[in-house]
Amino acid sequence: MIPTCKEVSELLSQGQDRPLSPVEKIRHSYIGATYEYVIDVFEAHLKGLVMMEIEFPSEEAAHAYVLPAWASGAVEVTGNIAYTNAYLSQKGLPQRIKPDA
Repeated sequence: MIPTCKEVSELLSQGQDRPLSPVEKIRHSYIGATYEYVIDVFEAHLKGLVMMEIEFPSEEAAHAYVLPAWASGAVEVTGNIAYTNAYLSQKGLPQRIKPDA
């Protein structure tokens, strides 16, 4: 389920961990054999985060999709509020992918 703007706002209002920071990223497009991939490579305080987006014609196509070898290790984050630009701007990298210090 994709979060609503209200859900994102409520989550962000639960306390601000860091000052609001711009989300800096470089967007790349790659057209594969079947789908177009939009790949965002984040910079600054979000360095290390790479997100890939694919638009599917149906839910069935999305469920049947198999990641190409070059995207191995990717994790599905659709509907995960922690990966919205609003959340990333305020909270930074989600705990799961913060680089080791």
